[in-house]
Amino acid sequence: MLTLLLILAMSSQGQSLVDSGLDFITAFPENVAYFYPFFPKNSLNITALYDNTEVNIYFKGILEHTVILQQGQTEVYLPPSDVEEHKLDVSQKTIQVVSNNYVVVLSISKQEDSVQTNVVYPYTNLGTFYSIPQLNYSEMLSKFPQATGSIKARYSFFRLLIINAQNFTNYIEIVRISQQIEQFQLQPYTLLQLALDGSEVSVESLYNMAVIVSHPCLEATSCKCNMMLNQLRPDAHWGQSFILPLLNIPTWLHITVNTILTGNTLDAGTLEPIQSGTQSISTIYPASLRLISPGLILEVIPETMFAACYLVHFSVAYGNVLVIAETLSRSEVYIDRSFLSSNSWTAIANTKYSIVSVLLHGRHVIWHPTSKIAVYMFRNMTGGIQYGGPAVVLGEKPDPDGCSLHPPEITVAPTPMSWPESHQYCTSTSDELISPSTVIARSALTEFLRNAANTEHWIGLRRSLLTLDWYWQKGNESEDLMDTQWGAGEPSDPVQGMCASVFSDLTWKSVRCCTELKAICYKKPDYFPVLEL
Repeated sequence: MLTLLLILAMSSQGQSLVDSGLDFITAFPENVAYFYPFFPKNSLNITALYDNTEVNIYFKGILEHTVILQQGQTEVYLPPSDVEEHKLDVSQKTIQVVSNNYVVVLSISKQEDSVQTNVVYPYTNLGTFYSIPQLNYSEMLSKFPQATGSIKARYSFFRLLIINAQNFTNYIEIVRISQQIEQFQLQPYTLLQLALDGSEVSVESLYNMAVIVSHPCLEATSCKCNMMLNQLRPDAHWGQSFILPLLNIPTWLHITVNTILTGNTLDAGTLEPIQSGTQSISTIYPASLRLISPGLILEVIPETMFAACYLVHFSVAYGNVLVIAETLSRSEVYIDRSFLSSNSWTAIANTKYSIVSVLLHGRHVIWHPTSKIAVYMFRNMTGGIQYGGPAVVLGEKPDPDGCSLHPPEITVAPTPMSWPESHQYCTSTSDELISPSTVIARSALTEFLRNAANTEHWIGLRRSLLTLDWYWQKGNESEDLMDTQWGAGEPSDPVQGMCASVFSDLTWKSVRCCTELKAICYKKPDYFPVLEL
């Protein structure tokens, strides 16, 4: 059994990244086009996170399709039949998805029984430096069961696809093991496809690019092959601690990093069989880990990039969803509006996590109210070969009220005003004069006041003119006061104050409503709609 130890964290890894954005670019590499006498059925599944989202889709830089989507609605876009690119050259066959509000994009490449899916990264998740995984075709054939190695020469190598994500010329450098540097210029929104020979170490650009490694027809059995595809993460999004989503098929571990501590040193670029009990892996330096099988290259989610809310979508048939959650809170995982009820959770040895597999159909939101989780989605091709990968990340931070797309926002009025003026100002510029009556609102206010000077601010708490009872004024609605945080001697009698303020120590004070203070305005989180199971 491999035992891997974390020795030293060389750099602080970033937090999880959501997969939503306003601007995406991708391409469809060749998928066994010369082996199957069938037309391709490639598609993009574009899901809107907000109402009235206008989506424009461009192919080769020309507007091909426009649609208006409402929140939660998915548009299935079928690109032109010639979208796949098999030439090793510069090409204009890129697809851009541009929207006026946030969407997520799932790419599906299908050629009869050869299917691959991948989450298309928004522009904000792309980068300028990518290490290239050293995928050895011959080594894979020697380890995959039933592979005969009879594929023709044109399919004896993996391919590197580099997409310029900019509307101007981008300068690309490919560094090889010999330190030889190969330079290219890519025009706006064009791609470059190269054959990988194992000597490539990294690709660097002046501006953001998308990078895909693919193989059009990696043999699984005699006379049958499957496409393999992996959109790379920039090195800046690598991690040092991983929980492997073990699959029910023979799988090999592939590592892109210089050194990993095991019982012996494990070199990057080699395929190691996953042994029983090996699910937790830590590395000395940031690394990229992949699980590889005859139809799958799965880039493992680093623990630092676990998130709170995921979207899974199986449009045709049932699929398997793997969920990794903290053992102490695994019973709190939701599928839509219901708890994930399962007796099949398995604790992962020497970690704080457990894992479970769930069979689902259709579109679902999987989320956790208090901690971050990892979610993967898989399906089987007709021949039993498995494909899939990480699910779409909708929300990064846990929220007890649901699948939060964006965290709450706090702003402070620029000038002191009375309480009625503050209430009007906040409802016109945000959602409300802050009323910390929920866990999320209290947490946001606490974080804000922790960094604020010891000053007094208005909050959305006041007395009823009829009963003199305190209540929260939340925008145009009111809410009864349940818990209180009054300071010493508070609240005073109504003559001394009908409205309330807050200090940096979180205590409240009753104040005359005509007093001029700066207001704390609150914009509530946005939530993705979840359905009943």
